[in-house]
Amino acid sequence: MLEFRGRWLWLTYLIAPFITFFKILIPASLVYLGFYLSNLKYPFSDVFKACVIAEFVFLLPVLSKILWFEFAEPSFTLEEFNSFYPLSLFSLFDSSLLEKWFHYPFKALNVFEIGYWFALAGSLAFGLGQEFKQMLDWSGDLDAMRTD
Repeated sequence: MLEFRGRWLWLTYLIAPFITFFKILIPASLVYLGFYLSNLKYPFSDVFKACVIAEFVFLLPVLSKILWFEFAEPSFTLEEFNSFYPLSLFSLFDSSLLEKWFHYPFKALNVFEIGYWFALAGSLAFGLGQEFKQMLDWSGDLDAMRTD
């Protein structure tokens, strides 16, 4: 099995950029669709750039995991490393007590997801020349954002 994995590992390096592209393209398309349906005229390229900038928030949990196991807990097991998800709902529970199907949703519910929303709103506000509050709160006055 390890030999098979090693033989096809190179394929993951080819697929990873496409996965990352679509991971950014989908939220950018949804935000652009929201602008379009609200009759707001902004170029898709600006919305895409804002989503790329906001995506950097997801490097923070990886960086914090590296720093944690480098400095705070240098001797660790592989199980401890795999079950460490900082600032997530998963970190509040003992992973051995949770059923396996709870692991992913509990890992996905974390502070960094909320940080992504704020980073996206901030990068949209900066890139489109709008106020942060308007980008974060869609129930506000849309007429103030119109560019026609």
